Amino acid sequence: MKATFKPVSVRTGFNERDLRSLVKRAGGYWNPDKKAWTLSCMAAHDPGLEKRILDESLDL
Repeated sequence: MKATFKPVSVRTGFNERDLRSLVKRAGGYWNPDKKAWTLSCMAAHDPGLEKRILDESLDL
């Protein structure tokens, strides 16, 4: 499995409906334990999401 398909967590604000829709269209799903969206690293590198990747999900 390539690293680009590794799941990462992305945080969005409650009122950021457009951004949440973008995450959903990219295949993301809500993770209530992390209070963040989970999606593939490749999808999270969209220009609107890259800066929102949570550091703990990188696991480098």
